[in-house]
Amino acid sequence: MPKLGDFLGTLLSDVAGARAHADLAAIKIAESYRNHDLLKYMPIPRFRLPDISVELPVIVTEIRGLEEGEGPGTAGTPFSVFGEPKRTELTRIVRRSFAEAGIRLPATDRKKVYSAVYQKARVLFAKGPAALLNSQKLLREISGAAVKATTGVIQAGGGSPDTVRGLNEPLKEGLSNLFLTKLLASPSLQVRVASSEIKEHADNESILRIRLSISEDAYELVREEVDGEVREKLVPE
Repeated sequence: MPKLGDFLGTLLSDVAGARAHADLAAIKIAESYRNHDLLKYMPIPRFRLPDISVELPVIVTEIRGLEEGEGPGTAGTPFSVFGEPKRTELTRIVRRSFAEAGIRLPATDRKKVYSAVYQKARVLFAKGPAALLNSQKLLREISGAAVKATTGVIQAGGGSPDTVRGLNEPLKEGLSNLFLTKLLASPSLQVRVASSEIKEHADNESILRIRLSISEDAYELVREEVDGEVREKLVPE
């Protein structure tokens, strides 16, 4: 069974393909007209599809990615943007950042920093809707907690806080890569779209009918010269 988004995407792709086929047909006709003594003076026929209205009957069979008992604001649900990171994942990033920044701490001090970072992440995901979290806020808050905890243990040991200057960048890079892997997929509707399945469906009232109006848009390939280099880009027609 396809996802509703896949089904609609395929439909829109086929409509775009229909326009492309029509343009290719116009090119073939133009070639034929050019070589004909009389037709070469006639305009080349070309058809567009400015608006298409379709009604799509579908049967919704399942909502995937939404577990029973989950709801908005619950960390780790599809209503969140990011899944909560594991303690081991955060520890690995801090340890690697220490190595890149040239920071060496005793094992007990490292554990204090690891714990502070993990606790900050727990607080961020525990308070308020997790859907409101964004990557910049997570990077700023968690890396800030790591720098603050590291500065604290270094000063407590009589060291200079200047040692921590190179820690922020590798922390943010590591956390950024981590949260790319923590993006959660949105819930999806699983549907049946085959005509035979819809005809055999006993309850007509449970058939979802989607009325879709598709408006044609087109792009032009534009070439422009920038600093002596010719670049191509697509712009609306």
